[in-house]
Amino acid sequence: MLGLKLKNRFLDKFHEKQVLDNHSRTSSVLSSASARAQSTMQKADEEVVACRQLQSKFFKVRRNIHLIAYNQAKMNKIKMDLECLDSDEEREAYFSGRHAA
Repeated sequence: MLGLKLKNRFLDKFHEKQVLDNHSRTSSVLSSASARAQSTMQKADEEVVACRQLQSKFFKVRRNIHLIAYNQAKMNKIKMDLECLDSDEEREAYFSGRHAA
C-alpha cells in the first residue's frame, strides 16, 4: 500500500512537472510571438506616419501650384476659379477620383 501511494505521488509530481514545463514552454513561445507582432505593428505604424507626411507634403505643393497658377491668371486678367479645400477634403477628393487631372 505504501509503495502504491509513493508511486501515485511520484506520478502526480511527474505529471505536474510536465504540465508546468509545457506551460512554461508555450508561455515563452507566446511571449516571443507577441514581441514579434508588436515589432511588426510598430514598423507598420512608422511606415503609415511616413506615408502621411509625404502625402501631406504632396498636397501642400499641389495647393501651392494652384495658387501660383491662380495668381498668374489674375495678373494676366484671366478669370480662373480656385477651389479652396483643406488637406483632408483635398485628400478625400483626390483619392475618390473626383479630382481634375
